[in-house]
Amino acid sequence: MHNCPYCSRPLLRHIQHHEICWFCSHCWATVPVLSEVLTQPDLIGHFETN
Repeated sequence: MHNCPYCSRPLLRHIQHHEICWFCSHCWATVPVLSEVLTQPDLIGHFETN
């Protein structure tokens, strides 16, 4: 089970803008799927330099 990084409650799998992400129904936060973020080279470079 995946938990919200903000409130630690269970996340719901959600589709938004043709992409899969996680959604917290308690704090209404959308959380990207970490494995997809790490496979995008432009985002990896951003996190390495900042």
